[in-house]
Amino acid sequence: RNIITREEAESLISEHNQVVIKPANDNGFGKGVELVKKGDLKILGSSKKNYLIQELIHQHPSLAALNESSVNVVRVVTMFLGGKVFHLSSAFRFGEKGEFVDNGKGMTVVGIDENGKLREKGYSSNGTTSVKNHSGIAFKGYEIPKYKEMVDIALKQHSKFPQIKIIGWDFTVDDKENVVVVEYNIKYPGVLYYQWVNGPLFGEKTEEILDEIKKLPKSEGFFKL
Repeated sequence: RNIITREEAESLISEHNQVVIKPANDNGFGKGVELVKKGDLKILGSSKKNYLIQELIHQHPSLAALNESSVNVVRVVTMFLGGKVFHLSSAFRFGEKGEFVDNGKGMTVVGIDENGKLREKGYSSNGTTSVKNHSGIAFKGYEIPKYKEMVDIALKQHSKFPQIKIIGWDFTVDDKENVVVVEYNIKYPGVLYYQWVNGPLFGEKTEEILDEIKKLPKSEGFFKL
């Protein structure tokens, strides 16, 4: 949280062969995200907009196998209610061949079962289905590395934000097998794609969750995140 000059920022960026630059405003769906090579900072221009600048993630081979051009993520959705944190849903998301972002127009979302393995069917952003990726790898039974660790991290960290009822966490695993929190989503944690692949978001806890919601003060505004 230390303010630095533009010159200092450019010097830090120049230490890396490539960096990822994201607009700090809430675009969503990978809009405005750029992969910038060393020395090429024209994207910043003379703009006074705020940007997030991050090191490039080199993902685990098992995740790259489904699409190597994008950093593919596991979306873990958690919920805080009644003094407890619940794991609601998990899905794997990857981009179209050649795409840099995983959540663009060509993204595919596949549900993850309780054992950390992909379900049989994937859904694209327009609702079409598939059972294999573009290189012929079948989804069903494909194991996601470090899955349990991702869920454990999401549950533990959500307990620190009891005022936020639902969070959509995006994880990946790097080439050294470290779990990486890419981001967490508190404004739009996602429902549609994740219900396509896993069924109703609240699942077996639907009745329990609805009962808890009824107990909340009307002023709390449960879905006002």
